[in-house]
Amino acid sequence: MTTGIIIATIMILGFLCYAHGSVINGCYKKTNGQLRVVNSPTDCGPSEVSISWNVQEPGYVKISSCQGDINSKDLIYCSVKCDGNDYVTGCSYSLDGYEGLISDYHFSRVLPDVCGTGDVCHGCRIGVYNSSDGTLSLSFSAFAYCGNAP
Repeated sequence: MTTGIIIATIMILGFLCYAHGSVINGCYKKTNGQLRVVNSPTDCGPSEVSISWNVQEPGYVKISSCQGDINSKDLIYCSVKCDGNDYVTGCSYSLDGYEGLISDYHFSRVLPDVCGTGDVCHGCRIGVYNSSDGTLSLSFSAFAYCGNAP
């Protein structure tokens, strides 16, 4: 019986979320925890607290492949940006090809990039440092894990 109520509630909330622009509004009764779904936060009574959920779409990954030569004791960057106003949830990289010793390559800067107000960032910048005495050639990829803008 309880499982059926939970499944029905999830289905109703999912439909309401779809039908009302991905926001679910509810009223939480302070005394007993009873929750009900409403059209607007103003529909709550004096003994209730207004709550809402914003449903986000799943995120995605953007990849930028870079290659080039790094002079001795130098640093090169590879940047990648999320689509539109979407935001970064994480940054990563891969070393796809190189010459010389792997110990000569140092991924020294894995940073959010293209940051705006409120420290919301929309891309990643990956830096590779050459610690050898010669010039190195490499190819590597920068990954931005992106979340959808509300």
